[in-house]
Amino acid sequence: MNGKDLYCDQAPTIGTYTSSNELWWAPYDNRPGTTVTAALPDYVPGGLLWPYVEGNRKTFQCQMGYDRTPGSPTQGQYYQVITR
Repeated sequence: MNGKDLYCDQAPTIGTYTSSNELWWAPYDNRPGTTVTAALPDYVPGGLLWPYVEGNRKTFQCQMGYDRTPGSPTQGQYYQVITR
């Protein structure tokens, strides 16, 4: 947020999009218009750990990594990244 909050300590909530310079630990598209389950069509995967897993996106996903929340607009869809 203007280069002064390098660790996003002043971001209003977790997951708030802060700028095009965001770099997540895993391939995750947080730009406006995305959901926790879908990146935008022009997204190029990356992240801090990306080079260490040889660009294998499956490293960050699992068979049980889908939204099971009743009534969620993304219910049944797989998350971009499994974080737990």
